[in-house]
Amino acid sequence: MQNFLCPPNNLKFFHMDEKNILKNGDLFNSFPIHSVHLLIPAPKSFIENYEGVLNSDDAIYFLAKQITASSLIEEVFLTHFIKNGVLQAVPHNIKADNNFVSITSSGKLILSLRKDIASCLSLAKVCAGKRKKNIREDFQTCVIEMKDSNFFPGKKLYKSVLHELTKIDYLHFDLLLSWKSNGDICSHSLKKYFESQGYECIAFEPTYRQSCKISVSVPIINFELLEANILEDVLEWIGAHICEIDYPDDADSYISKFAVPKPSQVVDRLFTASWKGFFSAHQVFCLIEEMKKILEKNPYLPFVASLISGFQDCYVIYKGSEHLSSADKLICLILSRQCNYFVVT
Repeated sequence: MQNFLCPPNNLKFFHMDEKNILKNGDLFNSFPIHSVHLLIPAPKSFIENYEGVLNSDDAIYFLAKQITASSLIEEVFLTHFIKNGVLQAVPHNIKADNNFVSITSSGKLILSLRKDIASCLSLAKVCAGKRKKNIREDFQTCVIEMKDSNFFPGKKLYKSVLHELTKIDYLHFDLLLSWKSNGDICSHSLKKYFESQGYECIAFEPTYRQSCKISVSVPIINFELLEANILEDVLEWIGAHICEIDYPDDADSYISKFAVPKPSQVVDRLFTASWKGFFSAHQVFCLIEEMKKILEKNPYLPFVASLISGFQDCYVIYKGSEHLSSADKLICLILSRQCNYFVVT
């Protein structure tokens, strides 16, 4: 059997050592993270539970219901949450014809509003440019730099923006939010804030699931001669197992045409752990450090891999600018025995 030919893609491949990957916050802040997966080829003796790696107090996220855009720049919210940590927000259950707001990890408040609404606001607007694939033609994007030093209660810019946003207080939004404080402030403070403003706010913890397959063929990866086409096949294989795809024995079956990248070897167990929630770059760094510990504790493992995916409809940061994207958002990390991280994005 042979693998399917890979469709055209814009995947990028590079490798980093531990020191550099832990400094690369831009990579893991490029999109809001919805799910994180860990994959470990291991012997029979390998029995672990990694739930606590990401299921901490920092991993709690929130659903704030029917809030206004102006409430997101109120003085308390701005000073306590935006300027004192990393806050992200994505729209919850939006439809293609909905107005929505979001907040990027860089502190930008993004409003995607119907043009008839946006035209009435004196706010900085984003030109669609050549990004036609993900642009909603009937909508206009407005951007507010909430971490700008000039954007502060009492200053002219702040007063002007607040005045404009109160014009659309008739619009209400459901938002998923995550917040990592710069200090020791509990993340539940975010929930208390919204409730004090009269909004319903629900706290959620990430879900965790782990599984183990027996006697599985895994690719033998030559990290010294790793090429883009090989990484594409390995990425496809990792994704298939994380999605827990079963391969029927029927030779005529569509899925049975999938093959493990060659060369390969059989391992006793293929362990996978999956978290779903709303995660930050800080939490991904915790997972990266855990991946290194796993290999240090079990140096016989061929590799350890992680797959990180983002929310479907959200703003992504690319080359310093934000744009709306409905495409898949993936980062794959493969850690070799030599503790080099091979990144596919």
